[in-house]
Formats: sequence, C-alpha cells, structure tokens
Amino acid sequence: MRFANNLWRNGKKILRKKYVEWHTDEARKKNCLKKTRPKNWVLFVDLTSTKKLKASREKNKINRSKMVTPHTTGRNGVFRVVDEM
Repeated sequence: MRFANNLWRNGKKILRKKYVEWHTDEARKKNCLKKTRPKNWVLFVDLTSTKKLKASREKNKINRSKMVTPHTTGRNGVFRVVDEM
C-alpha cells in the first residue's frame, strides 16, 4: 500500500510541475503530457484551476511554512522515536 501511495503522490507532483509551466488554462489544456490522456489532462486542469482548490493550496503553503517539526516519524513507531530522543 505504501508503494501505491508513493506512486500516486509522485504522479501528482509530475502533473503539477507541468501545470505550473503555463500561465493560462487554455495553454495548459493544449500542452498535455505524453503519458496522460488528453481527456484526463483537461479534467485535471479544470479541477486544479478552481478557486476553492487554489485557496486551499495557498492556505496549506502558509501552514506548512509555520510547521516546526515534521508530523512523520519515518519507519519507526512513535514510542521508539520517543525513546531515542
């Protein structure tokens, strides 16, 4: 399951990099990745260009910059990390 999660996250990261390259939605829709279907790319552009999602990304950027410690402990459990501290 962890492998599938990483694939999903990395795939979205690649799509977002391509999305950011272009400044207008029309240009984004015309310049589709080779690995994605044009229909799916248009849906992705439409979903990521909504005001609600843009506001959510900005809010998360601010919250992420305020974070002092990461919320993950890696492969170790919480109790093992506490013992190591």
